Amino acid sequence: MPEKVTFATRPKQVQGMIARAVAAGVPFAWFAADEEFGQNPGLRSYLETEGIAYAMAVPKNTDTSTGAISSATGIETLVKHVASRLKPHDWSRRACGIGAKGFRTYDWALVDAGDGHQYVFRRNIADGEIAYFHCYNPHREPLTELVRVIGSRWPIEECFEAAKNEAGLDNYQVRLYHAWYRHITLSMLAMAFLAVMRHKAKKRRTPPVDRTDTLTTRTRHLIALTIAEIRHLFNLADKDDHAIDHGLRWSAWRREHQADARRHHVRRRLRLQMLEI
Repeated sequence: MPEKVTFATRPKQVQGMIARAVAAGVPFAWFAADEEFGQNPGLRSYLETEGIAYAMAVPKNTDTSTGAISSATGIETLVKHVASRLKPHDWSRRACGIGAKGFRTYDWALVDAGDGHQYVFRRNIADGEIAYFHCYNPHREPLTELVRVIGSRWPIEECFEAAKNEAGLDNYQVRLYHAWYRHITLSMLAMAFLAVMRHKAKKRRTPPVDRTDTLTTRTRHLIALTIAEIRHLFNLADKDDHAIDHGLRWSAWRREHQADARRHHVRRRLRLQMLEI
């Protein structure tokens, strides 16, 4: 391992990554993260000093008056107690993104904590479970923007999952630093290639057309090419014509099946939401 590489906690590593991004002029408006980083006072202090707005998940025993984690359960300013005092009219139903099963819809509430700090509460419509988020919002962006930022974590998590499944990001047993570094670099390069191909395919996407099968002529609605599907198609590159034709038909069937499943999930969720209204 190179001498310049020393031990650092994950929040410290993130701080270094942000500093390099800022120095390189990478444009970004928000920093979003899970509880591991949201409860770290050093990282929060760094972001606030640099004037970087953030929206990070925090544990339910976070004190809204100080932003610190408290072991005393009776403090009225803990986020879980603040949430319990919210009235029905304090909540509003919003979608923070769209997934394979339709819009990710939750109930949301916002509480101001002063000095640019706010706390966002997200309640699951199905089971009522509440998640808590500490936001540094110096420009006083509305709740709609905070919901969008909090929801942006899902595509990032999905990207990591795809990199593991399709590009072998986690398929290395760390033994030597240089070998591990090369493996990670190549995996990230492969993932970037697949992501660019998906983006280009999405831009060239055409409306559904009539396709003739052995039984009938009908319009087939297919989902856009995913990273996994693009990898499947690349695996056909060295196959014979019969295998390629078979693989393309399988690809079309999978995408049509996924489109049907997504459509039914969306309709079901919309029906449930209409019943609740």
